[in-house]
Parts: sequence; C-alpha cells; structure tokens
Amino acid sequence: MNDIPDRDPLQPLLGNGSNLIEVRQHSKFWGDGRPGTHGHGNKGDKLYYILMSPPLANRIQEGGIERREIWRGKRGTLFPHFPEIKEAKDAASDHAGLWVDIDL
Repeated sequence: MNDIPDRDPLQPLLGNGSNLIEVRQHSKFWGDGRPGTHGHGNKGDKLYYILMSPPLANRIQEGGIERREIWRGKRGTLFPHFPEIKEAKDAASDHAGLWVDIDL
C-alpha cells in the first residue's frame, strides 16, 4: 500500500472497525523488533502490509520480514545481509519484503 499506518487512506483497512489481521500482529510472525519495511525499519518506515481475514489468518504456518537484501546502517550492518552484498550498490532494494506461509 506504500503508506504509513496512521494515514487516513489506510484507516478503513487498519483502523477500528476493521476485522482484518495484519501479519505482523500474528503470533506466528517472526520479526526483528523493527516494524518498518523501508529504510531503517522504523515505525515511520512501515509501508507494506499483508492483511487477512480471521479465517485465513487461522491458517498461517509462519510469517516474517526479509531484510537480507538491504544495505542499511554503518557499513551495511543494521540488518544481516547476504554475503554477496558487500556495499550499498549491491543491495537488491531498500525495501524489505513481508512473507507468509499459509496452509491452504
């Protein structure tokens, strides 16, 4: 959705009255303590979401955030990264990917 959670356009999906579950709120989501999906992963950097109905969320096996393709921080060490990423120009993106494994 490429927008931060407290912006008006997202309120129908993320605000009070919505029964959608955001994958990062699920007990089977493993994260690194940083909610953002862009930049340094701070709260204001949260741009991407996986939203599910409660029945679909009940089928989650696990979920997570993939940051190994990102180069951030001093010498790229804010997040662990793939060994092939030796400097900023090698990074695949400055956006982390969310993923979820669902038993369908």
